[in-house]
Amino acid sequence: MNKPCPLPRFLIAALLATILTGCAAPPAPVVYHSLLGADTGAAAAVRADGPAVVVGPVSVPDLLHNTRLATGSDGRFQLAEHHRWAGAVDREIGRALAERLAADLATERVSLFPQAPATKTAWRVQVEVLALDGLPGQWARLEVRWTLLDPDGTGPRTRRGDYRQPLTEPGHAAWVAGQRTNLARLGADIAAAIRAPERP
Repeated sequence: MNKPCPLPRFLIAALLATILTGCAAPPAPVVYHSLLGADTGAAAAVRADGPAVVVGPVSVPDLLHNTRLATGSDGRFQLAEHHRWAGAVDREIGRALAERLAADLATERVSLFPQAPATKTAWRVQVEVLALDGLPGQWARLEVRWTLLDPDGTGPRTRRGDYRQPLTEPGHAAWVAGQRTNLARLGADIAAAIRAPERP
């Protein structure tokens, strides 16, 4: 009686690997997040002759040039494996502020640096992001230094803002929503400074 021929070890290992791979859970999908789309409240009548505003440049820390979301505090951060920014963070912040200023000032004359047309009648808003941090499920924080240049040449005026939004829901989506709220508050502060400019 012939004995069955044993399978080679490498073939057994390959079969086991195939079985284990088939049983493994599929990888989690990558989720992309945007800072655009914050609620701007009731829409006011937009004026074609409203104030002209140029937003930018916007600078961000080196950490925020990474496409993966970075959360943390006190100088310690964790990069999310499956949560990414939908676009460059500095551009996202600039566009989000432009949306907010257009709504708050009821003007359609808001543009982004450097695509903005050269004009001596526009307000210029320069933003330096110092921190975009926080912990999902706890809080989202935005710290900035912003400079406003008046169209008549007075200024510049530099302000510092530190915005902290408590979070009631876990996860990165809620953290990004909290940062959208922080950006809306920053935009409201800049709009207030444009509406009531300081005079010497």
